[in-house]
Amino acid sequence: MKNVTLIFLLFAIVLILTSCNKKETLKDTNDIKSMFAVLSEGISDFQIVRGEYASDSELEATKYLRAKIKDIYGFTLPITDDFEKEGYKSNRREYEILVGLTNREESKTEKVKNDDYIIRFSDNKIVLTGGCGSACYNAVEYFIENYF
Repeated sequence: MKNVTLIFLLFAIVLILTSCNKKETLKDTNDIKSMFAVLSEGISDFQIVRGEYASDSELEATKYLRAKIKDIYGFTLPITDDFEKEGYKSNRREYEILVGLTNREESKTEKVKNDDYIIRFSDNKIVLTGGCGSACYNAVEYFIENYF
């Protein structure tokens, strides 16, 4: 009985230690890769969305992401901010890459520590955000390096 308890305890410790080191969260990596398979065919309706009041780092991250998509896939995605006003046409699209904090429900996250970031797939949105502007930029870099 002691052996079973010891094995269970060791397993729980390993599980706790490995889960504490993750800086990203993904619903399903295959979903993101399949979304970019559509991008590679050049037939997507993706746009890159940043917050209306994005920091300089978030603006740079947005431009960097668009440049890398152009380098890799050969076409330029539009960049827009999240500004919306009643009585005006919405700029929302079904497929969006959300960089930083936006007014989209999908980019509202739990509190993120200053240097941490989140990469998440939510419905038809890819969310790249962080606890500060430089962490958001790091999320974009990590995303490009690991999912393109």
